[in-house]
Amino acid sequence: MVAGIVANATLFLDDIERLVSEASTPVRWFVLDAQAMVDVDTTGAGVLRQAISLLKKQNIIFAVSRADRSFLSWIERYHLMEMIDPDRFYPTNRHAAQAFRQSPEGATAEPDPSAAG
Repeated sequence: MVAGIVANATLFLDDIERLVSEASTPVRWFVLDAQAMVDVDTTGAGVLRQAISLLKKQNIIFAVSRADRSFLSWIERYHLMEMIDPDRFYPTNRHAAQAFRQSPEGATAEPDPSAAG
Protein backbone atom coordinates (compact mmCIF):
# COMPACT_ATOMS: atom_id res chain seq x y z
CA MET A 1 0.00 0.00 0.00
CA VAL A 2 2.83 2.44 0.79
CA ALA A 3 4.28 1.92 -2.70
CA GLY A 4 0.89 2.92 -4.19
CA ILE A 5 0.78 6.09 -2.12
CA VAL A 6 4.31 7.06 -3.13
CA ALA A 7 3.57 6.24 -6.77
CA ASN A 8 0.45 8.41 -6.76
CA ALA A 9 2.33 11.28 -5.13
CA THR A 10 5.15 11.01 -7.66
CA LEU A 11 2.64 10.82 -10.51
CA PHE A 12 1.03 14.03 -9.21
CA LEU A 13 4.36 15.88 -9.34
CA ASP A 14 5.20 14.39 -12.74
CA ASP A 15 1.80 15.51 -14.07
CA ILE A 16 2.38 19.08 -12.88
CA GLU A 17 5.83 19.18 -14.49
CA ARG A 18 4.42 17.78 -17.74
CA LEU A 19 1.46 20.17 -17.82
CA VAL A 20 3.72 23.17 -17.30
CA SER A 21 6.44 22.11 -19.73
CA GLU A 22 4.08 20.99 -22.51
CA ALA A 23 1.62 23.90 -22.34
CA SER A 24 1.11 25.64 -25.67
CA THR A 25 1.30 29.03 -23.94
CA PRO A 26 3.27 30.01 -20.85
CA VAL A 27 1.58 28.92 -17.64
CA ARG A 28 0.89 31.90 -15.41
CA TRP A 29 -1.30 30.33 -12.72
CA PHE A 30 -1.73 26.79 -11.42
CA VAL A 31 -4.98 26.17 -9.55
CA LEU A 32 -5.25 23.01 -7.48
CA ASP A 33 -8.85 21.81 -7.18
CA ALA A 34 -8.74 20.44 -3.65
CA GLN A 35 -12.28 19.08 -3.44
CA ALA A 36 -11.25 15.43 -3.67
CA MET A 37 -8.21 15.78 -1.40
CA VAL A 38 -9.64 14.59 1.89
CA ASP A 39 -6.67 12.89 3.50
CA VAL A 40 -3.03 13.54 2.75
CA ASP A 41 -0.09 11.84 4.44
CA THR A 42 3.46 13.10 4.90
CA THR A 43 4.48 11.78 1.48
CA GLY A 44 1.66 13.68 -0.21
CA ALA A 45 2.45 16.81 1.77
CA GLY A 46 6.10 16.58 0.74
CA VAL A 47 5.16 16.24 -2.91
CA LEU A 48 2.77 19.20 -2.65
CA ARG A 49 5.60 21.22 -1.09
CA GLN A 50 7.84 20.24 -4.03
CA ALA A 51 5.12 21.15 -6.53
CA ILE A 52 4.54 24.59 -5.00
CA SER A 53 8.30 25.24 -4.95
CA LEU A 54 8.67 24.12 -8.57
CA LEU A 55 5.86 26.43 -9.68
CA LYS A 56 7.21 29.39 -7.70
CA LYS A 57 10.67 28.93 -9.24
CA GLN A 58 9.00 29.28 -12.63
CA ASN A 59 7.07 32.39 -11.49
CA ILE A 60 3.77 30.54 -11.67
CA ILE A 61 1.17 31.59 -9.14
CA PHE A 62 -0.17 28.69 -7.08
CA ALA A 63 -3.82 28.88 -6.06
CA VAL A 64 -6.34 26.51 -4.49
CA SER A 65 -10.02 26.08 -5.22
CA ARG A 66 -12.76 24.18 -3.40
CA ALA A 67 -10.70 23.54 -0.25
CA ASP A 68 -12.72 22.26 2.67
CA ARG A 69 -11.82 22.39 6.35
CA SER A 70 -10.01 19.06 6.30
CA PHE A 71 -7.77 20.23 3.43
CA LEU A 72 -6.98 23.48 5.24
CA SER A 73 -6.30 21.54 8.42
CA TRP A 74 -3.76 19.21 6.86
CA ILE A 75 -1.91 21.96 4.98
CA GLU A 76 -1.61 23.78 8.29
CA ARG A 77 -0.45 20.57 9.99
CA TYR A 78 2.29 20.08 7.38
CA HIS A 79 3.28 23.78 7.43
CA LEU A 80 2.28 24.38 3.82
CA MET A 81 -0.01 27.33 4.51
CA GLU A 82 2.93 29.75 4.60
CA MET A 83 3.81 28.71 1.03
CA ILE A 84 0.40 29.74 -0.33
CA ASP A 85 -0.75 33.34 -0.65
CA PRO A 86 -3.87 33.62 1.56
CA ASP A 87 -5.56 35.62 -1.22
CA ARG A 88 -5.20 32.63 -3.56
CA PHE A 89 -7.90 30.43 -2.02
CA TYR A 90 -11.14 30.37 -3.98
CA PRO A 91 -14.48 28.75 -3.13
CA THR A 92 -15.03 27.48 -6.68
CA ASN A 93 -13.08 26.92 -9.89
CA ARG A 94 -15.20 29.64 -11.48
CA HIS A 95 -14.03 32.12 -8.81
CA ALA A 96 -10.40 31.13 -9.46
CA ALA A 97 -10.82 31.57 -13.23
CA GLN A 98 -12.43 34.97 -12.72
CA ALA A 99 -9.60 36.05 -10.40
CA PHE A 100 -7.07 34.95 -13.00
CA ARG A 101 -8.81 36.88 -15.78
CA GLN A 102 -8.83 40.01 -13.60
CA SER A 103 -5.16 39.65 -12.62
CA PRO A 104 -2.26 41.26 -14.47
CA GLU A 105 -1.16 37.76 -15.56
CA GLY A 106 -4.57 36.99 -17.01
CA ALA A 107 -5.15 40.33 -18.70
CA THR A 108 -3.24 39.18 -21.77
CA ALA A 109 -4.54 35.61 -21.75
CA GLU A 110 -6.91 34.29 -24.40
CA PRO A 111 -10.52 34.03 -23.15
CA ASP A 112 -11.50 30.51 -22.11
CA PRO A 113 -14.85 29.72 -23.77
CA SER A 114 -15.43 26.78 -21.41
CA ALA A 115 -15.38 29.12 -18.39
CA ALA A 116 -18.38 31.11 -19.63
CA GLY A 117 -21.73 30.81 -17.91
